[in-house]
Amino acid sequence: MNDFKNANRKRIYNLIWDMAEDYSIDPIFVGNDISSNPSFYFNMIIGLSYKVFGKDNIEQLFNTWKESKYQDRYDSLSWLGLENYIFNHTKRINIQNLRNDYARDFFSNKNDLNRRTLSYRNIKVYLLTSKHMANILNKEFKGLKKSELNLLEDLYSINDEESLKNQFKSIYEKYFDFDNDIKAKEIRLRFLESISIIKLLILLKGQLILHMSIWIIILKIPYHFINLKKEKKRKMKLKNYLASQL
Repeated sequence: MNDFKNANRKRIYNLIWDMAEDYSIDPIFVGNDISSNPSFYFNMIIGLSYKVFGKDNIEQLFNTWKESKYQDRYDSLSWLGLENYIFNHTKRINIQNLRNDYARDFFSNKNDLNRRTLSYRNIKVYLLTSKHMANILNKEFKGLKKSELNLLEDLYSINDEESLKNQFKSIYEKYFDFDNDIKAKEIRLRFLESISIIKLLILLKGQLILHMSIWIIILKIPYHFINLKKEKKRKMKLKNYLASQL
């Protein structure tokens, strides 16, 4: 089973590397469809994003909110904007067919439970993703508020002429409490860092006590042998004295 997973992951990485035209990249994402299976199209988009925007821009973008409470939301919405940009700026053959298949799979009956799970987990991501997939297929998808439609349009407006990080940051500041989300992330990371330092100090203290105990034992060993020699000499003197009194 592990061999199969490793081989499958290697094929996915090869696709991303091929699209990025850079085998030195360590992808921070592996693209899955809504059923959590590897998606050929999504991983192709990931690789092309590395090629178009550059490794540093991609990593700086997603590291902005990495480990924040709303990381999944920002990750998911960002890929809607990136996918739209890459599709509209690539001339690869059959990419339209792959894109349509990707969207049709999202709406397939087999994924009904997966869509409902996504809606329970994050309704806004579900609505915007559904609208995005419907747009790909030129279909209607209702139920979004005007602000949500505007958010999707803003995600579609990104370009490669400015810093990706600043573009997405401006969008998320407009529609979410983004600055406080990032501050909360930094506070959480500092807290975890403090906990780690305390754990390290406790560990070092324990090791120090252990090492001191070992050294005390080691230092006592010579004195033990010295005392044995002294006791042996004392006994010998006593024996000689008693013998002289006979």
